[in-house]
Amino acid sequence: MPTYNYRQLTKLAAPPERFLVGGGLVPLGGLVFVGGPPKSYKSFLLLTMSLQMSCGIPIFNAHTKHAGTTTFRFPVVRPLKVLMLEQELGWIDDRERLDPMFASLSPEQRQLVSENLHIHAEPYGIDPLMRLDNEEVDRHPMAEVVASIMPDVLILDPLSMFHRQDENSAQDMGIVLRNLAVLRKRFNLRAVILSHHTSKPKHDGSIVMSDSPDMLRGSSVLFASGDSYMMVSRQKGDRIRIDFTLRRHRPITSMIGAVNEMSGMVEFQEWVMGGDRAGAGRKGDAVQ
Repeated sequence: MPTYNYRQLTKLAAPPERFLVGGGLVPLGGLVFVGGPPKSYKSFLLLTMSLQMSCGIPIFNAHTKHAGTTTFRFPVVRPLKVLMLEQELGWIDDRERLDPMFASLSPEQRQLVSENLHIHAEPYGIDPLMRLDNEEVDRHPMAEVVASIMPDVLILDPLSMFHRQDENSAQDMGIVLRNLAVLRKRFNLRAVILSHHTSKPKHDGSIVMSDSPDMLRGSSVLFASGDSYMMVSRQKGDRIRIDFTLRRHRPITSMIGAVNEMSGMVEFQEWVMGGDRAGAGRKGDAVQ
């Protein structure tokens, strides 16, 4: 890692891509957590993001409107190569969910998805060789899979299936995150997205209330390590609330989305509490 004095630092050129997904959602080189209780549509959200990143279309179609102009809140900088290591559903269920999503895209978008989206999964259950707590993780089967694809974005779903450590131990989870950092460095990953369960959710009748990142299950080291957090909570019907915590961008108002009953994709519905007036969509706020 190079060292610079201040004069040298002022002359360094910033990378052209500071964010892979605008609005601060997925920073270049960032670690993004998608958290929520079971059955909160995290997998649908991750599959939606995977397709949209791989063909370069705005995430969730989330947008704001000002003076008759529509601005997409989470634009994707370009079509990205995405590798999802999936350890919960298996590729049979993944394919069943992806098929209607894929069918909803344009022919051009389908071509990009066909080239850029890669999923590593067993038919059912987990692949026990996909581990983040091994010694010399960069020489193990997970590294071989990443090396074979060389993705821009790596997605792990869910984090708990990639290790056998004590999630409440800062030392144990530190090992997992350091090994993940080794993979990020070796393969020059533009971003990593992890899904993780939260602690026992809060309830208000039939609605799961919103959660903050410190509700992620296990050691607080998880909350200390991420760049962006998308906390998903189930609302009535097929609606979900997404709360954002961003370390490398200004705050974003929470969003309400819904799972499209035809395609299964998570789609933008509205900003919470009139978010376009509360900071979600101020003029000039979107990051390209």
